[in-house]
This record gives sequence, C-alpha cells and structure tokens, in this order.
Amino acid sequence: MESTPLNYSCLESVLKHTDMNKRLQLKARCSSIKQLENKVPLEIDTLDLSGDHLVVNGTEYRIGIIQKYPNDQIPNYVKFELEDGGCFNDLNEFGGFCFDQNVVLMPGDIDLMKKRPNYPDRVIDESDIEKTEKEIEEYKKRLEELRSIWGKTIFSFDELRKFEIEFGVLADRPIVSLTELPIAPNSNEKIRALHDQKELILLIFREKGRLQRLVNFRDKIRPEYLVQLTIKSPTGEKRVEYGKYTGKLRESHKALLNFILGDRSCPITVQKLIVSHETVIRAPIGLKLRIRELKIVEKSYDQRFKKTFNQLKPILEESSIPLRSLEVPSTTRSIFNHEVVRTAGKLIVQWRRPLRDVLEIYTDLPIQRVITEINYTPPEHFLDFIQRWKEAGRPIGTHYSFTVFKRFPLKPILNLLQQNAISKGKNWVVIPFNEVSNLKVSRMASYELSFEVVELLSE
Repeated sequence: MESTPLNYSCLESVLKHTDMNKRLQLKARCSSIKQLENKVPLEIDTLDLSGDHLVVNGTEYRIGIIQKYPNDQIPNYVKFELEDGGCFNDLNEFGGFCFDQNVVLMPGDIDLMKKRPNYPDRVIDESDIEKTEKEIEEYKKRLEELRSIWGKTIFSFDELRKFEIEFGVLADRPIVSLTELPIAPNSNEKIRALHDQKELILLIFREKGRLQRLVNFRDKIRPEYLVQLTIKSPTGEKRVEYGKYTGKLRESHKALLNFILGDRSCPITVQKLIVSHETVIRAPIGLKLRIRELKIVEKSYDQRFKKTFNQLKPILEESSIPLRSLEVPSTTRSIFNHEVVRTAGKLIVQWRRPLRDVLEIYTDLPIQRVITEINYTPPEHFLDFIQRWKEAGRPIGTHYSFTVFKRFPLKPILNLLQQNAISKGKNWVVIPFNEVSNLKVSRMASYELSFEVVELLSE
C-alpha cells in the first residue's frame, strides 16, 4: 500500500501538536525540518532555568564535564559523578576547578547573580597530597570498623545521591572529623550505622577526586575531557550524548539554549518560568518569552526583586504583565510596592519575617489571592489581621492563606472564632464580616490557615 508523504502544512500541524521534547529530538535528528520547526509556534508548560541544568516540561537537560577513561578502568568515585552528569564547572588542564570562567558574559546573557565569586589561586604542595591521602585512609578505616560490626551494605549510586542531597555531605564545608560520627545509642544504632557508612563512602569519593586533581597538578598530567549532555525524562529514561570540551562550558550551555529556544519566528509561550538569583541565563540573542507565571528561587532571601525583574525584562513580552501568578521569596515590605507584584493575579510569598510586618500591607493589597509562607506567629496577629480586613471592607472573593513553617497548633485560633460563628465545621468557621459578606476561616492542613471573604449565608 502506497503512503502519501506529509505536505508542508500537515507537517507544520503535526509539529505544533507534538510533545515538546519529542519535537526537539526530531529537530536534532532531521536537519531538513529545523527551519520549519523554528517557525512553528512553541508552547512550554514549565521552563526551569534556575540551576546548572535546564528543565523543559519535566525533561532535564544537564551539561557537565567528564574525564575520558577506558570503560573497564573507571573508578567508582568517577562513576558516581557521571551518574549525576559530570562536573558543572570549567576545569583547567589538570582537572582543577575554574569557577571564574562560569560568569563570563556573552551577548544575550541574563545576569541574575548578586556578585561574582572570588576563588584565589591556591599554591599546591606535597603536604596537600599527604593530608588528603591520610583523610582517605582514616575514612576507610572507620568504614571497615562499621562494616565489621553491622555487615557490609552495598548502596546504589541513587541511594548515595539522595543521601547527599538530603544531608549535604559533599557541600563545600570542612571535612567531618571522625569523632563527629558516633554510632547513635539504643534502637537507632543500625540506622545511624547505615547513615554513617553512606557519609563515609561519599567523603571517600570526594577526597579521591581531590587527590587525583592534586596528583595531576604535581605530575603535570593532562587528562582528556569531554562535554556530556544528559537528557532525563520524567519517567526516568536517560539519554547521554558527548562532545569535545573546549575549556568553555558556557559555550555548550549557550549552544543548548540556542538549539531549544533560539531563532524562533515568534515569542515562545511559557506557562511557568522558574529562575534563580544565583545564575546567569545563557539566553539566545533576541529571545522573547510570553509567560503566565513566574517563580523566583533563592536560598538567601536577599531582597533584589526589582533588579532581578529588570534583568529579565529584555526577554519578556509586554503581554506577560500582569502575571497570572508570581512566587517570590522576600524579607522586606518594599517588594509589595512593585507594580508587577501588585498586579499579579495570585501571589505566593516565602516571608521570613513576623506576620505583623505585612499586616498593614495586606489590609489593602489589591490582590485577591495570596499565599504566604511564614514562621511562627502569635494567634493574636491573626485576630488583628481579621480586624484590619473588616475595617478595609475587603471584597468578596479575597482569599489569603498562611502556611506556618515553625509549626504550632492552629486549632485554638478556630476555637476562639467559634464564639461568634454563624456556621462551623470541624476545621472551619464562618463569622460576620460586614453587611454584604462573611469571612470563612479554615484550617486547610495541620499548619495552613485560610481566610476567605464569602457571600452572606442564605436564610
């Protein structure tokens, strides 16, 4: 049976409705459709540019540097690094880290970093190698002591990676002293022993990598390095590709974003964009995004929303504002004066100061849906919050909720409000608000309290 080839318009329609990441695979494998693919409007559900990786609709694209080894000679500490995608910093000819290279800007880049890292050059001597070798032997000795008591447990790389993420074992901090790794007493002894074995294995991996770099420098060994692109789907399926490492990892990041987002004939529609204060986005020249939601990720809660948004503006279509949703960390009230914040359809704030600091602002903030993550706050602050809303006459549909990090029971607040309740349930009460509305206060979860202005209950 003969088949009819797709004409141009049919192929365009097929591409438009093809899964985003499969569409990119077609583009990579079939150069003849590259020009057409760039012309077909691109829509992305979630675009995460917040880390050393790129995530598009749940599929992770991670670029790292790996050392080339014969397949049968790869050490375990290297295999562990390979599983995670390699090293994410530029390396010098001996394998030492070149952090400063990662913040060199290229045309089109969006610089969201607060400041440039400063890593002074270290003078390496023989004592560094001897010290590292000693650390490795001490960790090995302690590991064998634990195994002699509890037996040898083989951990998968995935188990070790999860442990590393949870406890930050390989973070840039002083090496743990062996005396700080005691076996916990009583019923938790075995669990703690397994915990300690994982930590020791990870510390051995870290120090072996450090030792190899020191030896390379001392003996002028220049390994061969490759760029590794790891593509991991939401289902866990993983694909790995390799390329030549030129000593400039930023160029590989730029090429990846150019391939995915560059040379588009019209703005890319993104439902949710995620960025971080600590990154440089290697954006293609001329990139335009029409976003609906924006999430800013930051660990230090430094207040730089205005600067961050101004840096993003060149790649945002004007029609992106007002945002449907904005999620942002904050420690100062000035953020609520920004037009982008005040016009958002929904605001999610990680607030790291007492609730009373924003009560006045929340009295008349022109946003109907606000979710605030807060630390512990006394119950009377919530009562003050209700009174302020009453005086301001907040309209029906206004809905603010609070998630409390430093957990304390919220049930007593509901019990206080039940005295004047019009209606109530196990985890909610409706109290009088004004002539045209009531206020519903609900405990949505153990540590989440919700306040919503609702219509008057019918007689």
